[in-house]
Amino acid sequence: MFQTGDTVMHPTAGVCRIIDIRRENFSGELLPYYVITPVYDGVNSRLFVPVDSDKIVLRRLLSASQIDAILASVPTAKDRWSADERERTETFASLLRTGDHAAIVKMIAQMFRYKEQLQKKGKKLHQSDERLLRQAQTLIHQEFSFALGLEEEETVRYIMEHIAA
Repeated sequence: MFQTGDTVMHPTAGVCRIIDIRRENFSGELLPYYVITPVYDGVNSRLFVPVDSDKIVLRRLLSASQIDAILASVPTAKDRWSADERERTETFASLLRTGDHAAIVKMIAQMFRYKEQLQKKGKKLHQSDERLLRQAQTLIHQEFSFALGLEEEETVRYIMEHIAA
């Protein structure tokens, strides 16, 4: 169980701080909830997450050494880009839901390589690919930036320098 003041990773809101733990009656039953606020949203919003939720799983942030191990495990070899947009979208969206950091970093690197190829031809990434890339970057960059004490631009450089170094 987390404590008030802990910083955690929410699957969609990103890095959040637990500001309170209290009982609320949202579903007809008085249950304990974590009251969390996203660190990077700039709006000061609050989310209520049931303490015993199996749908929304909060987890501790990675440490700097865990991040370095993940980056070292990401292969630099190029993967084949699926031409089937629906298949690619399903694959990448599914991958984001897994929370597998190494696979998500690999996906970001793959999408960047493909994006660069398209730009050389005067083309752009498909809108769905661009949306998934932004989601992946937000999840990875927020957590890595917070854990490493870096600004986002520094985090991008850090990731690129440490992938399979």
